[in-house]
Amino acid sequence: MGANISALFGSQAATWSMTLLWALIVPRALGPDGMGLLVMAWSTSSLLSIVGGLSSKTLLVKEIASNPASGPRLLGAAMVIRTASVVPTVALTFAYIRLGHFHGQEALVLYLAALIAVSMLFLEPFQAGFQAIERMNYIAYGEVLNKGLATAAGIVLVLLGFDGVALVAAMVVAGGVSVVLNSVWIGPHLRIDWRVDPAAIISLLTRSLSYWAFAFFYTFYLWVDSTMLILMAPQAVVGWYGVSTRLFTTLLFVPMIIATTWLPRFAAAFSESPAKLRAAARMPIELVLTIMLPVSVGAALVAPALIRLLYGAPFGPAAPVLVLLAITLIPMSLNMIAYNVLVASNRQLIWTAALAAACVLNPALNFFLIQASQAQLHNGAIGAAASLLITEVAIALLAIVIVRDFLDLRILNRILRAALATAGMALVVLTAARFGLAVQVPAGALSFAVLALLLRVVPPDDLAARSRLKLRRCKRVGARPSVLGKVWVHGGGRISIGDRVVLDGRDAPIELHAEPGAEITIGDDVRVDGGGSLEAMRSIVVGNRCHLGPFSKVIDNHFHSPRGDRTHWPSSTPVELEEGVEIGSRAILLPGAHVGRGSKVGPGAVISRRIPAGATVSGNPSRLEATR
Repeated sequence: MGANISALFGSQAATWSMTLLWALIVPRALGPDGMGLLVMAWSTSSLLSIVGGLSSKTLLVKEIASNPASGPRLLGAAMVIRTASVVPTVALTFAYIRLGHFHGQEALVLYLAALIAVSMLFLEPFQAGFQAIERMNYIAYGEVLNKGLATAAGIVLVLLGFDGVALVAAMVVAGGVSVVLNSVWIGPHLRIDWRVDPAAIISLLTRSLSYWAFAFFYTFYLWVDSTMLILMAPQAVVGWYGVSTRLFTTLLFVPMIIATTWLPRFAAAFSESPAKLRAAARMPIELVLTIMLPVSVGAALVAPALIRLLYGAPFGPAAPVLVLLAITLIPMSLNMIAYNVLVASNRQLIWTAALAAACVLNPALNFFLIQASQAQLHNGAIGAAASLLITEVAIALLAIVIVRDFLDLRILNRILRAALATAGMALVVLTAARFGLAVQVPAGALSFAVLALLLRVVPPDDLAARSRLKLRRCKRVGARPSVLGKVWVHGGGRISIGDRVVLDGRDAPIELHAEPGAEITIGDDVRVDGGGSLEAMRSIVVGNRCHLGPFSKVIDNHFHSPRGDRTHWPSSTPVELEEGVEIGSRAILLPGAHVGRGSKVGPGAVISRRIPAGATVSGNPSRLEATR
């Protein structure tokens, strides 16, 4: 989890920097009218990709995460479906151009947008595969590469005097390169079965319908404001809206990372029990709201100065648009997490129904508010942003109902303290307004950090948070872990930690080592004392309520052959401790050991065989002393 979050945060930091550089140069060179062309390309390509892709990405992540063996077959079926979708995607573009009476540059941009949509169609299955197997670093590489190529090309082209059409063409090239590289990267990790499998295709099509309905409604209402602006307002107004939405989507990178990283964990947790899902979802809900409160309020307060700095005077009317969109960050972030909870628990149809209603509300709001704000304020973009905010708040009310069982007084208390810290930050930012952004931004960030510390928004003694940080290399960590002292987690295999596990490494470090392909599973309410180690080449399972004493050792491989070539590792034999087992200090469990429920292994004992339930063993070689 920690490695995945680090990779995604690193990529977002890089792409955010690229977006900032792009924002400082490209909009100024193109002007509002040129930005209007880019908005047309972005909105059209997004709508076309969702129509052709059937939104199978979320389903692919969920199914492959739950059953990795199904990955090659599912990805192959997804590729066949998307290949067949190319023709209708182009046909829809042609129909849109005819019905909208677009000509010249606008028509050319729409055809290029169709090519961007095609690259998105083929890129998404690769991203789904990487997300499902928790190889987020490749998603990060692709994001940085795609944004980097488009950003660099865009800057060079506008400096050479090219217009918005050339920038859209550069986006087409960047998308194609990204598809090719992702197809190469996924090979060593997840093989794609390219055979046409009618059963897999039909299954993926039918099971994707609910996800497609959600994605279609979501994308429709997310982009309908831009589409309606294109039809109802001058191109410059579309450009004002375009720069504001670009900053808005950049600020969404934190909830996007959290939602992307936690979806496989939600699916795995629900496969065990709904209670596990509730425990897994509490942390991201609390995290996303705590982070986005100051981000949202801070962005709204500095919006006018930020627009002037980044884009110049011609984009001044975009400032009130960005204020409204910044406020929208809070409900939209909560909605992202709530949707993933529903997906993991197979209830995505609830969200689909909500978005279907939003697709009626949002266009109606846009129809009236765009006209009103254009007539009264000469800025229809304000009406479009207000429509999005109202729609997101309405959906957030449903999200609160969905996650209400996941919230407890501790989480609500922490969110309230974050709100108080945000209010204090807002006062500091407003007071520093006369000094400009150079003072406002660092003063706001510093004041929030100080207030968050004073109000204990992130308590320094939060043992669970610090424990999760130490266990960040584990594939799964349950509720309320307690890690004291040093714990070494390494090897690259799968290590799963249950609920309320105590790893007390204060007297000596604890080692958890799983080789690639191996798995260590530690159940609920397990305690491992200092110096204990678990080393797996294949499988080690520690049942619920087990206790491993100081310097005890569990291995499923001897790591050398007793005869002949001692550098050759022999085959591994799984080791299992059933529920309630107690292992004494300096005891060793060798490959093939299986300790029955409630058994006790004495200090210094060496076990390499099956021990019956309720037994007490000691010595080297071990001997049975008593049974219950």
